[in-house]
Amino acid sequence: MRHSLLRQPLVLLTAIGTVGFALGGATSVAAAGATPSGHTLYVAPNGSDTNACTQRAPCATVTHAVSVAHSGNTVLVAPGTYAGTITVTKKLDLEAAAPGVVIDATGDFNGIGLGLVFLSPTSVMPEGNASGSTVHGFTVENANQEGIVLVGDHLTITGNIAAHDDLGAFVPNATGECAANGNTPGDCGEAIHLGGVTHSRISDNYVTGNTGGILVSDELGPTAWNTISHNTVVNNDSDCGITLAGHNSNAVSATGTPQPTQGGVFDNSIADNTSNSNGAAGVGLFAGGPGTGVYDNLVSGNQIDGNGLPGVAIHTHSPDADANGNHVIGNWFSDNGLGIPAFGVPPGDPGTPVNTTTDIDVVSDPGATPITGTVIADNHITNVQTGIWLVTTGTTHRHDNTFRNVTTHHIG
Repeated sequence: MRHSLLRQPLVLLTAIGTVGFALGGATSVAAAGATPSGHTLYVAPNGSDTNACTQRAPCATVTHAVSVAHSGNTVLVAPGTYAGTITVTKKLDLEAAAPGVVIDATGDFNGIGLGLVFLSPTSVMPEGNASGSTVHGFTVENANQEGIVLVGDHLTITGNIAAHDDLGAFVPNATGECAANGNTPGDCGEAIHLGGVTHSRISDNYVTGNTGGILVSDELGPTAWNTISHNTVVNNDSDCGITLAGHNSNAVSATGTPQPTQGGVFDNSIADNTSNSNGAAGVGLFAGGPGTGVYDNLVSGNQIDGNGLPGVAIHTHSPDADANGNHVIGNWFSDNGLGIPAFGVPPGDPGTPVNTTTDIDVVSDPGATPITGTVIADNHITNVQTGIWLVTTGTTHRHDNTFRNVTTHHIG
């Protein structure tokens, strides 16, 4: 479920350096197209793409170093600003040598793409195999779609800043992921997007000032067994902080049986994150159209405050959708479901019967598949009118939650 709100301009201060690596001695220059030796390739603003990408003779662009690297190599990038999209189609470790490594994706679809190539705003193609790759320490900004987008397994995305990305939702005649679909506004894939990812770790990233924060979906296959932890996701003013969204209509059969080899968002851990002051839910779990599935995920230990929609929202929107068996355990909630008065969005969850400030809601739309097997336990729920609001005929297990400054603990 998506609700589009206008974003405020973002001012992001980063330590952007222009120096390269310390190069003791003379700098050797290799012929253009030379194959780099060793296991680490170096990139610096004072380098040249005719160099051999060594510490003494670094490349000038990350894209060139990635193109000539061999599977298993490390690409170490010195502080500076680098333009253009980085597409990784083999196992590589992309490492910032120090703070202030900025990927400026102005005018491009994405900042960093692992395992896929965008041919146009409406056409994405899996490309190569980036499984096992890492991205650490970069600032990625100004992409029209995602800052970082990935497909594959055993990927590690840590210690990055994704800011002021997915800008294309706010241009005239938006296309692709940025285009509205009926009453659902486009989201451009949000700042960090997992679109068919398994056994991966997304942690310790700072995500701010985007349309939305972290999107976990299944367009290119199942997204499962991932850990999304210790991220700070704040002030993404038009969408959720962390969204688990079923987009693949083959994830669940017509009889309601999960088809995990086809699609689905399941068995993911959303743990120990901060998701505050986002335009929609702090954490949203949404099974949209028929055949979609977002099930058996764990949301635990998160700090979720001041979001425009409920702190955790679990929804089904149609028949034959599966949002069952999700667990919401041991989180700290405060002041969620605020709405955005400046933009005419009322408190609660627009489009549902939830119409007060609320920290957790579980909603099956009329005619949609009921949500069953939800566990809501050991949460700290504060400073809202309604703590937990259930609008579903499925079973929900609630126990050992604590309430402070909450007018009504439960509805439904």
